[in-house]
Amino acid sequence: MASDNVLFVVGKHDVGKTTFVEKLLPVITKRDFSVGVIKDIHIEGFSIDQEGKDTWRHWKAGAAIVVARGIDETDILVKWRMALDEIEPAMESVDIVIAEGFKELHGRKVIVAKAEADYAEMEQLLSNEDDVWGVAGPLVETGKYRGAFPALASAADLEAIADKLDPVAKQARLRRNRLKMPLESFDCALAVDGQRVQMKPYVAETLKNVLVGAIAALHWNTKETIKRVDVVLGRGGPGEKWTVDIRLGQNIISLKEFVQQSIASVVAGYVATLSMPRDVSVAACKKIDVAMQ
Repeated sequence: MASDNVLFVVGKHDVGKTTFVEKLLPVITKRDFSVGVIKDIHIEGFSIDQEGKDTWRHWKAGAAIVVARGIDETDILVKWRMALDEIEPAMESVDIVIAEGFKELHGRKVIVAKAEADYAEMEQLLSNEDDVWGVAGPLVETGKYRGAFPALASAADLEAIADKLDPVAKQARLRRNRLKMPLESFDCALAVDGQRVQMKPYVAETLKNVLVGAIAALHWNTKETIKRVDVVLGRGGPGEKWTVDIRLGQNIISLKEFVQQSIASVVAGYVATLSMPRDVSVAACKKIDVAMQ
């Protein structure tokens, strides 16, 4: 069973699957989602490794896995055919996985076909586990497609696929990032202009939940579990826009301005409802610090 964030692009050999993926990728990535591609290749004797190279010599000497680390890339060579669920852990850092090929597997799919016979063959492989999002390729581009699924030929059609992938990517990101942010273990502390604000447990819990939910939806990636989160709102004075800095452990998240304003609105709005020390005013303050650890 494929992961929840996989889109299969299926079709026979040489019908235009890679061409379709090339067109779809920039439409997805411009939305700030990360994408991984897995290509299934059915060519007898296919190998990226080359006879005589050091990696080939390591394999011939008995290594089961060989890793070649270069200046610009790292290649992991495994000398057996892996199942999709064995490959997917290598894709855990991306929001969407496009699996080109794997026609025998089931899930959300785009069918690519050059001729009616190509499409008919893919259609025969469908089951009630499949959710076909559309059909693309020369069959559609030449106007010969007459099937029941949406035809994917225009830029708008690709945007529609990206629209459907949007919630899929967000859920994958939330799930991945929440694993790095152990919600239950965090305590939450608040300071306004450097002065600590006491919060009742349920108030602190609410503020923590709001912030963790917002941060988990952002685009960031770190291998280690997050043990401390700092959110700092700052401004020059009352009425000015807030800037927002978020630090996950030692890592600083880069935030677009509209994201900063969205988070600032939620945090400042919630903090404004709390009881403050006598000499502290949220309306007039210049800095709000929230620490979770």
